[in-house]
Amino acid sequence: MFKFIAAAGAALALTAVAAPASAAVDFSGNYAVTQLNSNSPGLNVSVSPNPGALDFSLDAPPSFLNNVQLFKIWTTETSVNPDDYNGSTITVNFNFTAPAAGSGQIGGVTQGETSLFGFFQNGVVRWSGDDTIDFGSYGVLNIHLDDAVFNEGGWWSLNDGKRYGEFITADFSLTPAAISAVPEPATWAMMITGFGLAGTAIRRRRSIFVAA
Repeated sequence: MFKFIAAAGAALALTAVAAPASAAVDFSGNYAVTQLNSNSPGLNVSVSPNPGALDFSLDAPPSFLNNVQLFKIWTTETSVNPDDYNGSTITVNFNFTAPAAGSGQIGGVTQGETSLFGFFQNGVVRWSGDDTIDFGSYGVLNIHLDDAVFNEGGWWSLNDGKRYGEFITADFSLTPAAISAVPEPATWAMMITGFGLAGTAIRRRRSIFVAA
């Protein structure tokens, strides 16, 4: 009985070698904001810092990290003019050097908005969607940027300037990489050996019962 348990345990242990150990994953790199509208027509906007550093860690997937401040966005315009209602393109490019090389980008639109016949005014940025970067065995990183309203003002004007701007925050989530359905040859050999030992133990145990 003991030999059977030992052999079965060995087989299970050998099978488990196919599953990699889990550990925290460190990410580093940078982002850069491009296609930023700094001249009319359209709402003039600025961001800082640009470019900026990316440096964070995520636990073994699946894991999440929310509300990471990337950069501040603001306008120096004092009011929302007719041309500011037209959306202008903004793009954030991500470039990672660790845990492996990887890059991606998220695009969006900036524009001016008003309400109550123009009494309240503000700028807004809306992102078009998320981006995913595949880091192989480390997992797949999903990046989400949160929409933001900035330089809100009243009395038919904007509160212009950086101090009335708003931070753009990011949500990062890491999901497991796809596990290959075909083990490597060395793994196959260890698995077959383990199951063979377990089978031998079972046959010996049956022979003992027959002899008895």
